[in-house]
Amino acid sequence: MSGFSPAPGKVTAADIEQAQYRVAALKPRAVQLRNSVRRASRQVRLLSLQLSLLKKVLGWRHAFDANLGRVGLCCIAMTAGAGIFVIGAHSIAPGPRGHLMAIAAGLIVTGAVLLPIVFYPSDTRLRSLEAAGAARLPEIVSTRESLRLELAQQEQRLAHAQAELDQLEAVAKGARHKLHSAPWPSMQGTEFELFLADVFRGCGYDVTLTGKSGDQGVDLIVSRGGIQVAVQAKGYPASSVGNSAVQEAHAGMAHYRCHAAAVVTNSRFTSSARELATSVRCILIDGSQIPDVIDGRVSLIPTQ
Repeated sequence: MSGFSPAPGKVTAADIEQAQYRVAALKPRAVQLRNSVRRASRQVRLLSLQLSLLKKVLGWRHAFDANLGRVGLCCIAMTAGAGIFVIGAHSIAPGPRGHLMAIAAGLIVTGAVLLPIVFYPSDTRLRSLEAAGAARLPEIVSTRESLRLELAQQEQRLAHAQAELDQLEAVAKGARHKLHSAPWPSMQGTEFELFLADVFRGCGYDVTLTGKSGDQGVDLIVSRGGIQVAVQAKGYPASSVGNSAVQEAHAGMAHYRCHAAAVVTNSRFTSSARELATSVRCILIDGSQIPDVIDGRVSLIPTQ
C-alpha cells in the first residue's frame, strides 16, 4: 500500500467514512489470526512437553530394567506384602480378625506396586507415541509460522489503514479549523457562496455552483445519497433575511428539480421568513448554526 497524502482542505466526510470502513473491515481478521496463533503456540508447547516426558520415561525405564527389572520388582512387592502380613498377624490383633487385617494390608501394598508394572505401557507403545508426536510437531510448527506471517501482513495492512484514517482526520480537523477561522460572519456575495461550497464539500456533499447568470434564486446545488438540495446563499452581515429568499429558493428547487430547498445566511431570518419556510418546508440555517454545519452536526438532507 503506497503512502497516502491528501490535498490540504480536500478531505470530505465521505473520505473519512471510507477509511473508517477499511479499518473496521481489517480488524476482525487480525483478531481471528491472533487467536489462531495463540492456539497453535499452545499446541506446540503441549506437544513438546509430551515428547520431553516420553523421552524421560523411556530413559527411566531403560535404567530401571538394567538395574532391577520388572521381575525383581514383582518379587520385592510380593516379599513386602508377605512381610506386612507376618508382622501384622502378630501385632494388629490376635486371632482370625488380625489375620484378615494383615492379609488386607499385604494385598494393598503388593497391588500398589504390581498394578503400575502390569498396566504400564510397553516400550513399543511409548516409542510409537513418541514417533507420532515427533512427526506431528513440524506440521504444527509450520502452521503456526504460516499464521504468524499472515498475521504480520494483516497487521501491516491494518496499520496502513489506521495511519491513513489518522491522516485524513488530521487534515479534516485542520480544514474545519480553517473554515471556523475564516471571516465568514462578514462575507458577502460570491465569497460567501464559495465558503459554503467548501463547508458542504467538507461534510461529504457533492456541490455544484450554478453561477450568477440566471441562477433562478439558487446559488448551490448540494447532493448526497441521491438527494439534491437547492441552496440560496445570503451573505447579509448587517441585515435580516426575509420572505423573498425563501420564495426564490422554493421556486429554484422546482426549476432545478431538486428534492428540497434551503437558505443559508451568516445573519438571521425574520419571523415572517421562518413562518413561510415552515409552510413550504424550506430549510433555514442562520449565522448561529454555521459552526455546527462546519462540524457536520447540522444536515442539509431533510429527515424523512
